[in-house]
Amino acid sequence: MKSFDSQDDLTANTVPELIKHLWELYLSMSLDPALAPSADHIRQAALVLESTRRMALEVTIEAQSRRAKPAKRKSKSDGARQTELEWQMASRPTSPTKH
Repeated sequence: MKSFDSQDDLTANTVPELIKHLWELYLSMSLDPALAPSADHIRQAALVLESTRRMALEVTIEAQSRRAKPAKRKSKSDGARQTELEWQMASRPTSPTKH
């Protein structure tokens, strides 16, 4: 049996990956009636995390639009901000009615 000394197997690299993992865990746990209450907690955590991710994306986009200036040559900091947001924009939103 594999030991869980290494936390690498238990962590997600990005928030969308974590949300996806929570939904998969919820779906598998919801099949067992004995695990239904625990599955509901995981479902709630996934919904809250997705909601928080969406709010963070909205706030970030709003902050960017406030800082927007007339078209200039892109600087390295603009590219860094874009890279910073890619994980939020590239993820597909999960459905709270998935199950």
